[in-house]
Amino acid sequence: MGTPVTLLNVWTLIYEYQNIADPTNTWRNTFDFFDGTAVPTATDHIVTSLNAFTNSMLHASDQSVKVSCYAWAKGRQPYPSGEPIFTFTQAVPGVAAAIWYPPMTGSFSPTGKEVVARIDHEPTLGGKPGRSFLRRFFGILDIAGSAEGDWIIPGGAPGYDSVLQGVITSTGLNEHLNGGTSNVKLAVVRYSPKTNVVHGYSNINSLKFIGVTTNRATRKNKK
Repeated sequence: MGTPVTLLNVWTLIYEYQNIADPTNTWRNTFDFFDGTAVPTATDHIVTSLNAFTNSMLHASDQSVKVSCYAWAKGRQPYPSGEPIFTFTQAVPGVAAAIWYPPMTGSFSPTGKEVVARIDHEPTLGGKPGRSFLRRFFGILDIAGSAEGDWIIPGGAPGYDSVLQGVITSTGLNEHLNGGTSNVKLAVVRYSPKTNVVHGYSNINSLKFIGVTTNRATRKNKK
């Protein structure tokens, strides 16, 4: 990667989680957003809204433990010298059991972290969506193998997407989608790693529940 590149008024939130019984079992989700009015703070609505949103995807055996915010960049973070704008710790167990049954079935028994739920961030300007991968979301009774060798949701994704849309509304995250009332918007950044060039960003129209897939359980992260 070449010289670090940035994008004015675009920020990255990182939500970190752990298994309560095994604190070494950790994972994270990241979200990019545009805020042209001020440097973000820990009490901003998008921060607390996403905190509630991600917590709804965790089961009671797992908890949210840390939230950090950075100026968006590829390479060493410039705000300043790799430090976050803010970070705070917490210990908030998940509440998925109160939200996702149905379409989930039976009691929760986790799969490996490589088996994930995929949610797409659909951009207003088209092109590839952003993606969130939810680890330890599906239990072993919620998915099945297929003749093609892929994981599937036996009841299909629409039931999950219906619940997802309700969570987006109940947590207030809909205010930060393109049709929402807030000027602070979830975003997909367009970046070319081969040329190390940022091509801007696109607001997110909607979040859509796609289904179950696999994703590497360990990833390198610049932050």
